[in-house]
Amino acid sequence: LFKSAELFEKIYPVVVSENNKENFAKAGITFDRYLDMLITYRVELMQMNDGIGTIRFQDSHLETFGISRQKIRKAAFANLEGIVDFMTLRDDASGFKTIAVTRKDMQFGGAAAMLLPSVRRRLAEMFGTDSLVFLPSSISEVIAVPQTVGEPETLLTMVHEINETKVAPEERLTDSIYPMRLADGEYRLSGIRPR
Repeated sequence: LFKSAELFEKIYPVVVSENNKENFAKAGITFDRYLDMLITYRVELMQMNDGIGTIRFQDSHLETFGISRQKIRKAAFANLEGIVDFMTLRDDASGFKTIAVTRKDMQFGGAAAMLLPSVRRRLAEMFGTDSLVFLPSSISEVIAVPQTVGEPETLLTMVHEINETKVAPEERLTDSIYPMRLADGEYRLSGIRPR
């Protein structure tokens, strides 16, 4: 389907819930764990009518192409970094701001952008604060808000309600929220899960 040289140009990360771990392991799907998410990798093959045809990267592909998981991860995130988009959803006179982070082409995987240090740094600049929270709205989009917008329990409830009423089950990431803070010169994420 693709040549090994093309692989590094066509692979992108997609974050999904860790609830998929057992099924992915059985199916041989390559994944890395991060907080309560799994990072999977999709190879985008061609433009189709309503999107891009993809295949999930599998452990057998690592052997076939003789490449390491680290090289795949590095290429996937470098490709994503080149197509990240920031959309201001709200910026009112009271100073309340909300920014969605997606892929410019609006395909699967935009939520993985919250794992990029450059995205975290850029959002800190855009908001003028190091204290942000990422709210997953699907596997394709994550919303950044200041931590002062609400208590964690309120934000967790909001994410859960949106997942239950507005997001298709196959598009859901998690019901968790992901606070960001500056530590040792790096913007780091942590996770807060619902109880």
